[in-house]
Amino acid sequence: FHGTDDYDPVFVKNLESVQGDERDIIMLSVGYGPTTPGGKTISMNFGPLNKAGGERRLNVAITRATTEVCLFASFDPAMIDLSRSSAIAVEHLKHYMEYALHGPMILSEQATAEYGVDQFDSDFEESVAWALRDRGWKVQTQVGVSKFRVDLGVIHPAYPGIYLAGVECDGATYHGSPSARDRDRVRHAVLENLGWQLVRIWSTDYFNDPAEVLNRVHAKLEELLAFDLAERNRVTTVPLTHDDAEGFTINWRDNDDDTDHGDNTATVSSEDYLEAEDNDEIEDDESVNDSATVSEYSAKQYYEPTERPRLNELARQVLTEQPGITMKTLALEVVSNYGRTRTSTKQRDHLMDIIKGWVGMSGPFNGQLVIWPSADSVRDEIPWRGVDAFDGERKWNEIAYPEALGLAREALDRAPSEPILYICDAFNLQRRYDTTLAEFQTWVDDINAKNNI
Repeated sequence: FHGTDDYDPVFVKNLESVQGDERDIIMLSVGYGPTTPGGKTISMNFGPLNKAGGERRLNVAITRATTEVCLFASFDPAMIDLSRSSAIAVEHLKHYMEYALHGPMILSEQATAEYGVDQFDSDFEESVAWALRDRGWKVQTQVGVSKFRVDLGVIHPAYPGIYLAGVECDGATYHGSPSARDRDRVRHAVLENLGWQLVRIWSTDYFNDPAEVLNRVHAKLEELLAFDLAERNRVTTVPLTHDDAEGFTINWRDNDDDTDHGDNTATVSSEDYLEAEDNDEIEDDESVNDSATVSEYSAKQYYEPTERPRLNELARQVLTEQPGITMKTLALEVVSNYGRTRTSTKQRDHLMDIIKGWVGMSGPFNGQLVIWPSADSVRDEIPWRGVDAFDGERKWNEIAYPEALGLAREALDRAPSEPILYICDAFNLQRRYDTTLAEFQTWVDDINAKNNI
């Protein structure tokens, strides 16, 4: 806190007085948020940012560091509702917080066409745009900001909120670059690092044979579309299982966060997504390709009769170390030895058929059986073992019901006035949705009922 000849002192300043200062690391605190803990909405009043020129004040705040900015906030950027504010600085704050949360990849999603749909740098660019539209592609022009603007952005046909690809024409932005390196390498690399798939059209080629060039670009866009849809289909369909499917609910998740996103749900029928599950051998082959090199046993061995003793022993080892876990968790632990990162109903039924003679079972609770090392070890309630009890952070919806009751009892003992908040903190939940809090309340209510309260 006291400067020397070798380093500058720490300072604490507000937005209005920090201009001109600079440090290697700046800790920037957003002093606004919900009025109640866990609130879902916030006021769109951000003080000086709502006033004219607020974007310049924000620019000053986020450019004080030479090396690193640590951003602190009590709310998610998704809570900033731009329909409730016309201030440019508020929009910039939302995008800056999204960038801090997700990293550079989010920048491609924030790109906008600043000058509308039909602003062209050249007649060549306009001709290409309309030719692509005639072939059925939705095209937006001048997407982005500064010198990294994409000439033509092709909107994804199935997902209108994102771009399938960018089409680069050697227009004014290209010719305005100070060097060939900037034109042909740096700018292209920056845009690709931001997530863009780029297709290049040279004006000389287009003038000589526009039909051939458009055929090539159209074919490339079709190729990118087919690849993207295949990837999305693979990610979306394979993990779903029969016991999830009958009128199941999909929860959208961000940044590997498995917390329930409340209203962001959609009910889907089982017929839409069970093709992969109905043929378990397809799933087996995928697992072999993905991770057989790091698995202890071959994935194709899992259903072999000769493998039953090994599966039995693996399950016994898991339950010795982790008594009182859900059948799904047990199956995941076992199949991980076979190079799999997910489990299906068929896998769980096969494993249950092997171990049912000696394990203890309780439940089902919320549709999930709880498995124990023996019938004598079954308990109605077990103490909370911690979120990282078994060499990996557990999500709240992975916890077996008896242990959930143990956590609820601990919460009532240590934080009797705010047990739900204690449980949220135990799982390090940043997003706290109504459905999740309702489930935690059920745990607490069940403990109170056991205590005859």
